[in-house]
Amino acid sequence: MTEEDYQNLKVIMSKTRVGSFEADIFIQLQQTVIALMPLLANDGIAIWEIIKQSYEYLKLVIDTRKEGKEVEITQDGDGIIVTGNNNNITINKHVPDLSKDLSPTFSQMANNIDGDKIKQVNFSLLLKD
Repeated sequence: MTEEDYQNLKVIMSKTRVGSFEADIFIQLQQTVIALMPLLANDGIAIWEIIKQSYEYLKLVIDTRKEGKEVEITQDGDGIIVTGNNNNITINKHVPDLSKDLSPTFSQMANNIDGDKIKQVNFSLLLKD
């Protein structure tokens, strides 16, 4: 990570367990902004789903093109089916357009994985009670 990345990094520890070394640790990249469709602004689960679908869509397109093949997109009601490299995914019809906006952010995050300091990044949705 660059020095600028470290300045945007915030580590939060919560739910420390008394008498142990266990706690929940959250790492927040404060300046990472992901462009999202305004219609999803009030629904965290829908936002998370569309981000995951965008990632899956980009990965399928990139992997398929690396194989020298083309991606097929078929309309399926409110969603679309994307086929490529012997894989099928069903995504929201807005995902291809949104993926164009998200692609630079995904690339930037992937470039921070250097195999030394950062080997892997996992994303999950945390729902508060």
